[in-house]
Amino acid sequence: MKRLFRSLLISILLIFSGVSLWATITATYVADSNLYFTTGADINSTITGSPFAANAFAAHLGTLTFNISNNQLFDPSLVNMTATNNFSFEGPMTWYNDSSGNPVYSQQTSTGRICAVSTINGVTSYKEIWGADGEEPLTDHNGNLNVSEFVVILYLMSYQTADHYKPGGLYTLTSGTLGSFNVAVANNGGGIYNSQTYVSVNGQAVPTDGSTPPTVDMVPDTVTPLPYVDPDHPLPHVDYFLSIINNNSFSISNAFGILTTPVATAQVAVVPNSSATPPYGVNIAFSDANNSQSFSLNLEGNKNLYSIPYTLKFLSHEVVGGEQILWNGMSEGNNQQTISVTGINSGTANAAPEGDYSDTITVTITPVDTY
Repeated sequence: MKRLFRSLLISILLIFSGVSLWATITATYVADSNLYFTTGADINSTITGSPFAANAFAAHLGTLTFNISNNQLFDPSLVNMTATNNFSFEGPMTWYNDSSGNPVYSQQTSTGRICAVSTINGVTSYKEIWGADGEEPLTDHNGNLNVSEFVVILYLMSYQTADHYKPGGLYTLTSGTLGSFNVAVANNGGGIYNSQTYVSVNGQAVPTDGSTPPTVDMVPDTVTPLPYVDPDHPLPHVDYFLSIINNNSFSISNAFGILTTPVATAQVAVVPNSSATPPYGVNIAFSDANNSQSFSLNLEGNKNLYSIPYTLKFLSHEVVGGEQILWNGMSEGNNQQTISVTGINSGTANAAPEGDYSDTITVTITPVDTY
């Protein structure tokens, strides 16, 4: 009995000692959906350690966060990168002042590159990332970082300083691509180029056979012109306020077949701030209580009693329930478009029991990033 107890105890100790051998590293990446340039001074005010010179000119791309279960983190790196080494962007720049001391701006091209900012042992710095290599460590640190969380902030940084750019100006990417990437870490102190393991980003599936996972986009959408934001030139912002007006009952016969009758008006008030410029636009969608793709007028509002199918029209489109329709070309102030009904079958309508027929439609809008 005594020997049995010892055997059991040894087995338990082996099981528990084996748990500490396994480590889990995961990562999350949050891309910035509002890209804009600002100064190093403004960036330094938002992060610890002031990595940039005050007159640097950079745009935040996204933030990559590693979570490490056993504090073992070697050479966190971007791999399978499709980004280019350098970027060109065009916009108003100056290299001299006029006789009154005011900067003279003209459309010019400048260049930049991707940089990764991180803090190691209390020191914050940045490292240039060369995407064309396909594989690039995010730091110059050798050995284990010995942390449970490690944060890397990615920026697009110009080779020219902020004093050459025009506050409030727009800068269009003319060459280079930010592309996509995967994340990997070195298996030990030998470095990322000798042995590596993929790290799952945002829960992506990592193949167990070591093959390449689907890559993660560095930014979520096509890069639109980037504004230069400072305290006097805030990030362009537009508010859209939806209301439904002229919402009236109608005679069903006015919507028989190809006949079309208006039933309401969608009105969107556009309120931009001082930095926003047209065009403005929204995606608009229509849905009923059942989230159906089609619509019907229902006796006493109850679809189970008797229904008369109809087609909803907006901006000359036949509406499909839940699908968005682009409404662009808006201007500041109130913008209106008619909502109409058509396509009612006269036979179905004439066979309908007497009563009130109605349908409840929910209208939603989603702003389009058009500045």
